[in-house]
Amino acid sequence: MSAEHILAEKYARALLLSAREQGNEEEVLADMDLAAGVLGRGEGRELLLNPLVGADKKKSIVKAILEKSVTSLTLSFLCLLIEKRRSVLMPGIAAAYRAAWDQARGRQNARITSAIPLTPKQSEKLRERLAKIYGSKVELQQVVNKDLGVGGRIEIGDLLWDGTIKNRLVQLRRAMLTGN
Repeated sequence: MSAEHILAEKYARALLLSAREQGNEEEVLADMDLAAGVLGRGEGRELLLNPLVGADKKKSIVKAILEKSVTSLTLSFLCLLIEKRRSVLMPGIAAAYRAAWDQARGRQNARITSAIPLTPKQSEKLRERLAKIYGSKVELQQVVNKDLGVGGRIEIGDLLWDGTIKNRLVQLRRAMLTGN
């Protein structure tokens, strides 16, 4: 896990606690999705990363863009990120906030990547198995990647289960090169 990922999770947990205290966790969730969309890519991201634009100017632009669309807590949080030069973490913080919000409600999000789409029966069986393992409701997001060949990859939380033939070939090659 990268240092940026760990830092994004810490900021997300702090924001979630503040939102919980104010009773607007769900509103802040929507705010973070919006902010990540506006500031996490394109011109918004370029603005936040531009070293020639000062923090005060960045904050005033962000306020002008989002002030009427987000809660005061979210706006203050975004300004804090700008002051601390952590605005690059915005998309990661938004994702970590969603994960923490889901986890607090007994839900997990899993992403299954496979060469062919799973049948509804396979999806349901996988969902049930993961729910049993994690002791919570699991939402599946399915991604098809024909380059994987055979097998699949499951990402849930910080875990990655890679059962693809591509991964197994990489492991085999590594084992052959190292003599193990």
